[in-house]
Amino acid sequence: MVGVSFIVCTHNGESKIRRVVEAIKCNHSKHNNYEIILVDNNSTDKVVKVFLDSVNDLPHIIVHEKKQGLVFARIAGVDVAKYEWIVFVDDDNYLDCDIIEEIFSKADKNANIGAMGGVGILEKGSNLNWFNALSRAVAVGPQAKIKECNRSDLYRVKTLFGACLCIRKEILVSYYRNGYSPVLTGRKGNKLISGEDSEICEMVKNIGFYCVFNPNIKFSHDINMERIDKQYFQSLFRSFGVAYVHLLPFRFPLLFRFGYSSVFIFLYVFRFLLSMMSSTIRFLFKNNFSLICKGAMYHGAADEINEILNSDKLVGLFFSYNEFIRIREVLK
Repeated sequence: MVGVSFIVCTHNGESKIRRVVEAIKCNHSKHNNYEIILVDNNSTDKVVKVFLDSVNDLPHIIVHEKKQGLVFARIAGVDVAKYEWIVFVDDDNYLDCDIIEEIFSKADKNANIGAMGGVGILEKGSNLNWFNALSRAVAVGPQAKIKECNRSDLYRVKTLFGACLCIRKEILVSYYRNGYSPVLTGRKGNKLISGEDSEICEMVKNIGFYCVFNPNIKFSHDINMERIDKQYFQSLFRSFGVAYVHLLPFRFPLLFRFGYSSVFIFLYVFRFLLSMMSSTIRFLFKNNFSLICKGAMYHGAADEINEILNSDKLVGLFFSYNEFIRIREVLK
């Protein structure tokens, strides 16, 4: 059905959910077909009540997803969504543009576009001198170099933020209804797990669609900057490294066609190179925090590979590869 389903996933987002809803309402668009789906992922506060007080007579659905994790919350929202385009809105994202018009004037007219993202704007600003160089890690800033984009152009990219991600529902449904189980589940409460957004982009590209950046899509990201420090960013980048390893079957499928021995050798060499890179960065660039974070990412990936090589997790990587290939064949 023509329209947009806004899926708002929340875990104890009572303090911000009213602004999220108000921002969605302000989409002054000629396209009136939209709905707001709140997915309550084990909240213990009054977020559902505040949401109901805010949404009034707008079309809305409330879903309760007990399985903790952002991906599971999103899947629960997709299951009940009725429109052909989905926008994933985190409970600290405030839309600052007519995103519905941007979808139907640009992405919907191009059958090759499967997902589209925009610019994250930090709500309260930051006085950290290293933040701008790393801001994309927390969905802040443009997702391509603005100077390479004209205001009306779309720019093809490899990955997009999950925050305010616009995606064709048919892509997600094609995977989930064919039994695909996500490899990366996203944040679980206070546990830092990353990479689920990259996995969605791999899903998009695996079946022949593009991911594009649209500089006209803008949203404010209300990050609690009191929780943003160097330790947090190093942990975040470490989790990116762990996620990267689990996305290897999707990014380098040819490697997995040659069997366990070739993958084992590749991982062994790759782990050695990552460890060397991480150690070199930490030794030579102790005062460059941006590079230190990259070193943490390499270190996280090397540690994860080490665990894979010393356990039965290699089977899991091959399972992921087989699942991706299976879905692609089913959808041909």
